[in-house]
Amino acid sequence: MKIDEIKVGKRYRKDLGDIDSLAESIKDRGLLHPIGITKDKQLKYGERRLEALKKLGIKELTEGIHYIVKDTDDIKADERHENIKREPFTPEEAVKVWQDEESYQGERTDLELGSDSERSPRKIARASKITGYSTDSLSKAKQVVESGDRELIDKMNKGMSIDEVYRKVKQKSFDESKSIPTSEREIPKSGTREWSDYSINIDSGCRHDCKYCYAKYDAINKYHSVKNEAEWIKPKRLKGFLDKVKKEEGRGMFPTTHDITPENVDDCISYLKKQLKVGNEILITSKPHLDCVKKICKELKDYKKQIMFRFTIGSYSNKVLKFWEPNTPSFEERLESLEYAFKQGFETSVSCEPILDGTIPIVVYKCSPFVTQTIWLGKMNEIESRVDKSNHNTPEFHMILQTIKLEFVQWLYSIYKDTPKIRWKESYKRLLNLPEQEIIE
Repeated sequence: MKIDEIKVGKRYRKDLGDIDSLAESIKDRGLLHPIGITKDKQLKYGERRLEALKKLGIKELTEGIHYIVKDTDDIKADERHENIKREPFTPEEAVKVWQDEESYQGERTDLELGSDSERSPRKIARASKITGYSTDSLSKAKQVVESGDRELIDKMNKGMSIDEVYRKVKQKSFDESKSIPTSEREIPKSGTREWSDYSINIDSGCRHDCKYCYAKYDAINKYHSVKNEAEWIKPKRLKGFLDKVKKEEGRGMFPTTHDITPENVDDCISYLKKQLKVGNEILITSKPHLDCVKKICKELKDYKKQIMFRFTIGSYSNKVLKFWEPNTPSFEERLESLEYAFKQGFETSVSCEPILDGTIPIVVYKCSPFVTQTIWLGKMNEIESRVDKSNHNTPEFHMILQTIKLEFVQWLYSIYKDTPKIRWKESYKRLLNLPEQEIIE
């Protein structure tokens, strides 16, 4: 068969990599793996080898040596697995693999789970295995590609981290949305905005010194408001915070750049009273100290209708909690704080974000009787950048890596998909391909 008779259709790859080196290898050692074509001479895999053969000036191809004929339902998988053995996929190419998985439906019923919504998690998992990208990275890369921003897509393909490009796309989308009238604006809820409409604080810095803390990371690396972790654990009082107390629309979250501790609880209560007196609704978030919760419940009992507590409990294991959240209360103290607030008649909820290990079903079981509203499940975000590299070889870090895998999230979803109190954070909804929905509490 003449080499020019092979028809090359739609391909995943745009950059075929170093063809010269491959041609030299074929010249020295021969073609180790034949290219694959269909009966009607459509190339199915081996485009780089085909180009290398052309570069060597080969005009005639011999079946079994240069090519083999493939015509099975598995041929798409053959093509992708052949590709991954040679050159790594760019993020954009990897997204195309996922999109192809979503659209392709052969006769292999063993690969399908049922409805489209049930199949999607399995398909992104297959795309992840084929391309070598995590499901989270694939999901973010897909949103970058769908943004249509060619400049950012090219930067991502050339090595800029997917997380960084994804943040730039989100920021650009948000900036553009500001030009739209508020009544017409629809901004996706993510991060703290899934819980509240604005954030309020009295301090910057926190003695809890959580290893994954986004506020600490941003303060040190983004805003440069503190020099290092040693400075972060000595909170600084924010200037003019009392001047900002006014009636706001929606619900405010307190705090987000510090926590409520025995050292600042009295000032926190004074500030909260001012917020509540002007009619604001407040979501109080904390890794709770029992004595602090008792004080808050006593001092703010007249404002119960305006308050909801949300206590963070990411593991049942005190060893794990101590590793990730060094100066925080134990699981038992957090559970007792939740029970106390519940029995005092306050609205209560729990945040299992970030999930720190596989003991979350125990946390949910223990906490549920004292939760009047919701229990949120979510993963640790941007772990590679936010967590100091000195912790990357620890058992606790590797445990976290398991909790961000699709298989783990699917396991949780299989347990709690029909549990009314359970809510899924945006990070998990992306992995599960769950639709954005209005959260009613």
